[in-house]
Amino acid sequence: MYKENLVSFLLKLFQKIDEKEFLPNSFYEFSIILIPKPGKDKTNKENFRPISLINIDAKIINKILLNKIYQHIKMNPQDQVVFIPWKQG
Repeated sequence: MYKENLVSFLLKLFQKIDEKEFLPNSFYEFSIILIPKPGKDKTNKENFRPISLINIDAKIINKILLNKIYQHIKMNPQDQVVFIPWKQG
């Protein structure tokens, strides 16, 4: 439903990023939300999971850049487990 509007907006945004060669401040902003672990005491900080929320435009450009990087590097998936889509840290 919003695909056409979103694509044109993101295209303009990414073109500006390419022209100015820097990312807007919104790409560096995020919110940390604490999610309580089920069945745990909510008065202890250890019983919460921190979740960071970033803007969707930053997520999209990160995914694009990550895919471009993976095209140019040779990496054995067993060598590293952090920041690889099919692995967990």
